[in-house]
Amino acid sequence: MVGRKMKNILVFLCLFSVMLLPACQRRNETSTVTATDQSSVTYSSMSLSARPAAKPGAQVRLASDAIVNLKTAETTDVDILLNAQLGDGNMHVTLNPSAGLELLGGNNVYTFNPDETGQYPLKVAMSAAVDGRYYLNLNVVINKGESSLSRTLALIVQVGAAPVAKQSLNKVLKTSTNENIISLPVQEQISH
Repeated sequence: MVGRKMKNILVFLCLFSVMLLPACQRRNETSTVTATDQSSVTYSSMSLSARPAAKPGAQVRLASDAIVNLKTAETTDVDILLNAQLGDGNMHVTLNPSAGLELLGGNNVYTFNPDETGQYPLKVAMSAAVDGRYYLNLNVVINKGESSLSRTLALIVQVGAAPVAKQSLNKVLKTSTNENIISLPVQEQISH
């Protein structure tokens, strides 16, 4: 009885392997698809690991400093510079401040048409009543014809002095096996 079950399992595995073999052989084939506007697009069925790594979304980046320092309860004009290649499209930028950060001037939405330099300046007046770290989120949408790509960037706004790392007051923490625990400060990584 056990021998018959084992034989059936082996037959099933062999048939299953034969069915998968053609799929493995077609791994690097390409196909051409014709779109409705009579242009053709070539798709490759490469494996995901073989595709080049790239960030999805709109190709826009923050060209100005990623950190802005403000004084407490003081209105400051901040110049923000974005780099983007719009081609024949346009770009919409919506500013969303985090809680406690106030944008002054009433304009939170900007629209840009293509510029040959690829640089798009924004001048923003902002203020915060309490010291701390805030974020100004820039929601960017680039429209090209009927398609659109988006990306959200964040500008760090430090109001007042940056917080000083608290010392542990010489308090040594121990694990359950009586080993010392070394406490290290957390650091924020800023990508451009």
